[in-house]
Amino acid sequence: MKNFGLKFKKIIGWFKKHKLITIFLIIAIGVGSYYYWQSKKASVVVTKYVMTNVEKGTIMSTVSGSGQISSSNQIDIKPKVSADIKSVKVKAGDKVNEGDVLAVLDDHDLKKSLRQAANSVSSAKASLDVKLAGPTNEEVELSQNSVNSAKNSYDSSLVDLENVKATNEQNLKKAQLQLDNAKISLDNAQRSYDNSVSSQGVSINSNDQSLNSAYDSANISANSAYVSMSSLMSAADNVLAIDNQDNMKSYSYLYGVKNSQTVLDAKTYYSEAKVKMAEFEKLLNSSDTANIDQTLLKGLDALKSAKSLSHSLYNVFLNTIISSELSQSALDSLKQSAISNESSMVSNINSIQSAIQKISDAKLSKTSGSLSSDNSVGSSYSSLNTAKNNYISAQNSLEQANLDAKKSLESAQNDVKAKKLSYENSLISHNQKIATPRAIDLANLKLQLQQAQNNYADALDDLNEVKIISPIKGTVAKVYQKANEQASSGTTIVTVVTDEQMAVISLNEVDAAKVKVGQKANVTFSALDELNITGSVAEVDSIGTVSQGVVNYEVKISLDVQDENIKPQMSVSAIIVTDQRNDVLVVPNEAVKTDSVSQLSYVEVFSGQTLAINENGVEVNAKPEKKYIQIGLADDTNTEITGGLTEGEQIVSKTLTSSSKTSSSATSNSSLRMLGGGGMPGGGR
Repeated sequence: MKNFGLKFKKIIGWFKKHKLITIFLIIAIGVGSYYYWQSKKASVVVTKYVMTNVEKGTIMSTVSGSGQISSSNQIDIKPKVSADIKSVKVKAGDKVNEGDVLAVLDDHDLKKSLRQAANSVSSAKASLDVKLAGPTNEEVELSQNSVNSAKNSYDSSLVDLENVKATNEQNLKKAQLQLDNAKISLDNAQRSYDNSVSSQGVSINSNDQSLNSAYDSANISANSAYVSMSSLMSAADNVLAIDNQDNMKSYSYLYGVKNSQTVLDAKTYYSEAKVKMAEFEKLLNSSDTANIDQTLLKGLDALKSAKSLSHSLYNVFLNTIISSELSQSALDSLKQSAISNESSMVSNINSIQSAIQKISDAKLSKTSGSLSSDNSVGSSYSSLNTAKNNYISAQNSLEQANLDAKKSLESAQNDVKAKKLSYENSLISHNQKIATPRAIDLANLKLQLQQAQNNYADALDDLNEVKIISPIKGTVAKVYQKANEQASSGTTIVTVVTDEQMAVISLNEVDAAKVKVGQKANVTFSALDELNITGSVAEVDSIGTVSQGVVNYEVKISLDVQDENIKPQMSVSAIIVTDQRNDVLVVPNEAVKTDSVSQLSYVEVFSGQTLAINENGVEVNAKPEKKYIQIGLADDTNTEITGGLTEGEQIVSKTLTSSSKTSSSATSNSSLRMLGGGGMPGGGR
């Protein structure tokens, strides 16, 4: 502890000897602490809004340029529109005054354009009025009735679907029960037959007549099956038009449109059935029993393919849509025909299978000829055959019941889907009809109306330009065109020479496009500081000159006052008033924004609130809303409002965003005290 005390005294002594260094260190520590705590403060973003009122004012659009006083006072007078020349009123040497008519253009096409523009205005206004008016009560009621009707149809289809499911379940249970009973009967008959044969040891003779009769019956069944298949193939080709293109109907494009795969499947089954049917046909009507056996097998195979073909045709019709060319009743008839053909194929399959069984039984009877034909055995054998036939029939009935259930279920499910889609679409249509028009839709319609009105104004201006007026007083130097010739904005009709002084300035292509003959101008002179003369545009070049990639056009300005101090080639500056609107609604340029998606103009407003007008902005808890507007002329400061706002409305002029930081007052005061100084232990300030 003693050593520590000595060291501490030495340190204190050093600080007392080096007072300036000590003071500097204390200040550095204080400043460092201050900036450290400043960096730890929490940043808070503050958004303020500068508000302004929509007011009436004047918008003046101007362009400016520089040039010289012309040494040649010649003006080439050109029309502002293209049209045939109706008449020329002057000839070379005639004296003309400012405003005299030099030529007249044919106004037929210009009047037609004006009428078209007027029709466009009427159409745009009607569209806006209809949107603002909304649907009539009758239209709303009619739309609601459509929704109700679609909803009822949809609900009915759901009930029908449940009924189909219940009916299918009952039919399948019934068919399965019949099959189970037939199997029990078959097993019993088989046991009875086996017992009778075993117990009596007798044989059942099968004569040749029974076998021949079985073969004859088989031939009849085979030919009947072939006729049915031929009918099916013909009906299928009427739909698919594979072998006979002339069979193609005008509405063939409607087949399978909901699922094109069904048509491809049907064509595959058609080709398969066609090949197998050809093989079947070659063996028909043979007297050789071995060939008859082969015929029956080939026929059975062909019938199964034909059955698949008829089922695939039903799927095609199930996925077919109706139109003016194919009615619902016609389509239902096609579906029923496909079902009938399939049932016919199933019936023929049963017939062939029965024929095969009879031949087999006859052969078995013949080979058992050595056995006794006891009545009991014969009876049991007959019962066995009956049980076998009943079992086969029950199997086919169950298969058909499953097929019918699948078809009816698919049909009911498709009906539900179609009715549901119809209901949803009618509901969407109804909601769109009764919905309040969106601000952006109204703004777009108003913009279309404004554009149509602008086009009408342009067409009216063009019609007013049919008279070619002299912009200056002078003498006609030359007439270039005559009546019935075509005139255009780039064609000089008359050249006038004047004694009036002319200023020639150069404008870029953007500014030159705004300048027209007759617009007022103000001209100043570099050499004559006090001289300020008004004038009017007398000529605008129709062809510009290109210099270093920049296109410029010469504009001639006729001076209203002739001053002897003005000399040719003097440098001048001119301001041309291209447009002026008085007593119109205006807002600051920075208040007008453009929607990035619709490209429509809008301003921001706080609905239902009136805020203080403060150039430093006011804080608002809510965010401003978009209000779409139509704009007109704009100058360097303000923009004209042609629609969407009224005088006195309050809008956002500017949005101010700043960051502020918060900190504890104790830290700040501590830092200030450190920087402010104080009594140092053992020394001065």
